[in-house]
Amino acid sequence: MHRQTKNLIIRDLNLDDVEACFAFRSHPDVTMWMPFDDQTTHDTEAWLQAEIQVNNATPRQVHSSAIVYKDNHHVIGWVVVDLPAEEKQKYGDYILGFCLHPDYWGQGLTTEALIIAIDFCFTETNADSLFAECHSFNAVGSRVCENAGMKKYRYFREGEHTLITFRLEKDQWDAKRIRKYRA
Repeated sequence: MHRQTKNLIIRDLNLDDVEACFAFRSHPDVTMWMPFDDQTTHDTEAWLQAEIQVNNATPRQVHSSAIVYKDNHHVIGWVVVDLPAEEKQKYGDYILGFCLHPDYWGQGLTTEALIIAIDFCFTETNADSLFAECHSFNAVGSRVCENAGMKKYRYFREGEHTLITFRLEKDQWDAKRIRKYRA
């Protein structure tokens, strides 16, 4: 996926992104909500190599992308459009994931990146529905999903955590949302 908005460039990850990705993938304010906690840049490099490999698969089905802030050209986060695990395919054609370095929180940038990913799915793929999951206590992550147009669909337990599935169907997508962010 390669998209630009007023504030962001969404592009494929590459190995030059190791240090920037390590900065958010190891940050405690991010890892408390995510299923990763990189301890070293080697952890991040291994993750990047795996994501690049998935991005390069043919046919391409996954889009693991860097969120680049246009003002300083720094990689500040990550957004992914991924195929769901078999047991979760009933919730949508793709699962969306996202995270942003805390230094950039509170500016609407995560919502902007998620809206770009949603628009990509509904205009460039055959997706009829999408979903995202976040911890029930992650009020900010929930707000990002809602601000992007997704609706709470269900609560569920995963291990010791309660999570929320947010869902969006193509016929519910208001493509006008994207206009606000067009470059």
